[in-house]
Amino acid sequence: MKFGFGIASGDADPISTNQTLRQQASSKDWRLDLAYFDWTLFGDVRLLGGKYKNPIRRAGNYHLLWDGDLRPEVASMAFDTGRFFGTEGFNYIDSD
Repeated sequence: MKFGFGIASGDADPISTNQTLRQQASSKDWRLDLAYFDWTLFGDVRLLGGKYKNPIRRAGNYHLLWDGDLRPEVASMAFDTGRFFGTEGFNYIDSD
């Protein structure tokens, strides 16, 4: 089992941790970017939980849904044998 934790600066935009340099030399806000566990259940099957990097990919390892900076929150199960891969997950999305 692995655990991860990361912080980032930036504004409240959920798909960007870029910091806009307004008010130079001021203190910047820190935000929780990553807080997750990655548990290898057996073989090539992993269980992810918490706030983690987007695991949903398409062939060629490109992001299938959303931006690469988006950090899903809740849980996913993934497998990758090298030839075959898949991800199933439950993510809560609050949209307009």
